[in-house]
Amino acid sequence: MSTQRKSRIVALVGNSGAGKTALATALQERFGYPLLLESHAERPYQVAFQDRSTWGFHNQVDYLLHRAEPERAWLHQPGLALADGGLDMDFIFTRFFHLRGY
Repeated sequence: MSTQRKSRIVALVGNSGAGKTALATALQERFGYPLLLESHAERPYQVAFQDRSTWGFHNQVDYLLHRAEPERAWLHQPGLALADGGLDMDFIFTRFFHLRGY
């Protein structure tokens, strides 16, 4: 039996303002888990996203790629990391945007 620890990512998923980042930060401070945080201010379509019907798809693909890279990289590390959001959020938002015609 291998004693090597597997890679795991716990995605904190919830509505905007629900406290995902605060919880992730508190868990990181208490237990030392690495954080995979979103950086909304750095996303190129965030401002344009105010016009969801035009920029919703672009914004969502950008977030998908932005989240996928750190998660992919973490899967080569042993132990647990916390993701503020995570790829699970993309399914939720993509479905919501699709239903709204964005």
